Amino acid sequence: MIERMASTLTTYMIRKEAVSAEDEEVYIYGWSLLLSTLGATLSILLLGAVAGEFLGTLVYLGFLYLLRPYAGGYHASTYFSCFLLTMTSYAAALLFGFFWPMPLMDWTLILMLFSIVVTFAGAPVQHPNKPLKK
Repeated sequence: MIERMASTLTTYMIRKEAVSAEDEEVYIYGWSLLLSTLGATLSILLLGAVAGEFLGTLVYLGFLYLLRPYAGGYHASTYFSCFLLTMTSYAAALLFGFFWPMPLMDWTLILMLFSIVVTFAGAPVQHPNKPLKK
């Protein structure tokens, strides 16, 4: 579905002569990434707002998107499986905070510190789609 939307947006941009037809694949890929990230972000924000943890959710997202490009790690095979994994990890953090009497903001900060230690100990992770540079 995301690829179809990205293709439609790219075709529209080509018809309006905003981009070159020879760059079509690049724009489809870019739109796919943007739509996937936007969908996951809005879904997490909505879930956080419904749970009454909007500030903690903003901190969670801030550190998630700061950490992701540098730490490497798991890459799902489809945008949908990436979305499910992202939502599941956020829901787990949210539920953990509900069952342990501490606000999500505090858990987010504790997990952020843990993530920093783990990242410095084991990152970056080599992946065929994102080779490491010197």
